[in-house]
Amino acid sequence: MTTNIVFGDVIAAVDELWTDNYKRPSKAPFKKFYVMDDSIIFLSGHIDPILVALATYVEALGIEEDYIDSMSMLVEMEGSAYGVIEVDRATGQVLYSEGVDQRTLNNLSFYGGGSGSEEALTTFMAKLEVFKQVNGTCPDDTQIQQLMLSSMEHALRNDECSGGDVCFIQWSNSSLIVDNLCWVPALELDTYHSRICQCIEERFVSKEDVRDLIAMMSDEEHQDAQALEFELKMLDQNKAESYLSKDKFNTTEEEAMKNNDLPETRVATHTAGLNNGKPFKAASLKARMLQRKAEGRK
Repeated sequence: MTTNIVFGDVIAAVDELWTDNYKRPSKAPFKKFYVMDDSIIFLSGHIDPILVALATYVEALGIEEDYIDSMSMLVEMEGSAYGVIEVDRATGQVLYSEGVDQRTLNNLSFYGGGSGSEEALTTFMAKLEVFKQVNGTCPDDTQIQQLMLSSMEHALRNDECSGGDVCFIQWSNSSLIVDNLCWVPALELDTYHSRICQCIEERFVSKEDVRDLIAMMSDEEHQDAQALEFELKMLDQNKAESYLSKDKFNTTEEEAMKNNDLPETRVATHTAGLNNGKPFKAASLKARMLQRKAEGRK
């Protein structure tokens, strides 16, 4: 899964469970968030777009820009689900989000990413409303923390793809008051970066391999389009609409899960339930990077 929920400028929380292609718990390859000097990015979805986001945001990984561009193009062609929420580390202000749920209540903003986020967000917002109705006032910092954590626990109980410890960070009046993210110590960051780079190598192999795969997929898409055009000419409109149904064209991971002969090896590929999130958009992430530079952010 992931359950990422952010109450703008106030508190953000995330669970730690990763899953494989069959929604089975798997060893986490790295954390679902990354703490930079100025911002924190919370991530959800498939591992490939998450790795592209990390390679884009984290210059210390040393991934060449043209390699990142190729990775981005491939991931966008694959249509992998993804979500990111970037918040200001000092104030909690949400600076950027993509592929996540955004809601508003009483002029307050809430964000959620991952399969458990809808449950967590709905519960948390309801608890805030009930508290205000019963007590005639808004909850204080400690009470907000308790309401958030209880909402996360509720989501973790009800979403099979959410679980493990819950990390959170909290602000009050645009100032950091609690940091329970358990981020990587500075002395261990190089090792941690090496682990992320190893994941990139395992998933993408090399810049040349990525470009070859893009070329192959582009050729296949062209051939598929030609074949589809020919077959549509052989069918009347009603049959064409039936033939074009998503289930007949796509063999999804959900369908693969119906196979009883599941592989024993569990490789973490998702932070969220299957098909949760929105397709990765390379242009959106690149625009955010340009905006960060304009803002003088590193």
